[in-house]
Amino acid sequence: MRPRNKIIFLIGLIFLSAVIFANRDPTRPPDAYLNREPQSAANTKSLTLNAIIISKSQRVAVIDGKTMKVGDTIQNKKIIKIESDHVDLQDGNFQISLPLFSQDVIHTKGK
Repeated sequence: MRPRNKIIFLIGLIFLSAVIFANRDPTRPPDAYLNREPQSAANTKSLTLNAIIISKSQRVAVIDGKTMKVGDTIQNKKIIKIESDHVDLQDGNFQISLPLFSQDVIHTKGK
């Protein structure tokens, strides 16, 4: 390849790369960081575990005011386990734990 052709080729490559990257915002985070949370997990935020009732014969959870037991489905999520402090749900390939109480527990000293 002649020197003149090499120069034209390099200028073409530089111009092409400039056109390709011109539309990209350099401050935008990679796409993997923009959608970190699965959509199903985002929908779980609207679920509220109101109460858990455990007796010798059954385990019942009250979620968004509805009485549910193991095997029931709410918002396309199947209840797979009811424990004293949380309920485990299955949403496709994701398992979600719905706590009875907020993780922000404030401990106070008694008088």
